[in-house]
Amino acid sequence: MKRQVHILFKGSVQGIGFRWTARKFAESNHLSGWVKNLPDGRVELTVQGDKDKIVNFIINLEEAMAGYIVQKDIDWQSPKQNFHDFEIRF
Repeated sequence: MKRQVHILFKGSVQGIGFRWTARKFAESNHLSGWVKNLPDGRVELTVQGDKDKIVNFIINLEEAMAGYIVQKDIDWQSPKQNFHDFEIRF
């Protein structure tokens, strides 16, 4: 069953390649969705796919960005629309 998660990351998460790292891990886990920087300094993302792959994606991203993430807010959701790839939004 396809799942979706919406996450807001807070910390020093902009200007460090966070979005490109998220895309790399999403693609390697065969997930779809998007990531973008917010004007207040946070990074927002929505990712869809199998729950186990999403959990692996989150672990990979947290490990790679451990020194930059201060807080994350996770909201598990039912998919509202289908994404076909993982994109960096501007």
